[in-house]
Amino acid sequence: MNKKKCPRCGSPITKRNGTRNGVQLYKYQACGRQFRAGEKLSDEHLWYLYQDCKQTIAC
Repeated sequence: MNKKKCPRCGSPITKRNGTRNGVQLYKYQACGRQFRAGEKLSDEHLWYLYQDCKQTIAC
């Protein structure tokens, strides 16, 4: 697995650190810097994935 490295300390060791606006937050263990896992999907995009791509909301 290719883990994202911290630009401040270079450590790849992370821990989940809650959510904000539906986006998972992570925290680097070495320096405490926090980052987001990805972007929140809009309701329209989720509906498109469900309707046209046959994806469930959980996927």
